[in-house]
Amino acid sequence: LSIALAGDGQHQDTGAKMVHAADETTSNIISKSISIGEGRATYRGLVQIPKHLKNCKNNTECDALLINATSRTDTYPAITVRGTGNSVQHEASVSQVSAEQIFYMQQRGLTEAQAMSLSVNGFVNDLVRQFPMEYSVELKRSLAEAGGDPTPRGAQLPSSSDTDLVAAHIARANKGDMKAAILDVLPRLSGAYSF
Repeated sequence: LSIALAGDGQHQDTGAKMVHAADETTSNIISKSISIGEGRATYRGLVQIPKHLKNCKNNTECDALLINATSRTDTYPAITVRGTGNSVQHEASVSQVSAEQIFYMQQRGLTEAQAMSLSVNGFVNDLVRQFPMEYSVELKRSLAEAGGDPTPRGAQLPSSSDTDLVAAHIARANKGDMKAAILDVLPRLSGAYSF
């Protein structure tokens, strides 16, 4: 599991290596990246299943979110599968936060920064929920150090999940400046949650 953030002038080159060593083993690689400004995120994956192994399975998912049109993402899978009954699947998706999506949320009462943070929240939410409790505690500690209580006054959050706290912190700390809001919080996610 990993989350990476590539901001302006950055190239985050991340990856995973999975070499199966026994019959009937299963592996799962999940990687998410967010690119902002002229940031570039690259994922390099290596999956190997030697020919003497049988009935091994691998699933690799690489999802990227581009915040604007100048962001970039690349995926370079290297997959070697030999033997009988082995299966590997690699899925890569790229999405971009659209102006229409932000406009739609603004029409429902959110500010531009809240709408952007909600989009980012939705993108990372399923992955963050899979992290061990120790990482959730670290995220909360990072948010507290960055500015105290991450919940804006009067805010009604749908739940108290860690990603809701991130979205609330972004909306409170950076009223109206969505690029700065995302850059403020997501590097803490990247550092705390890349393993």
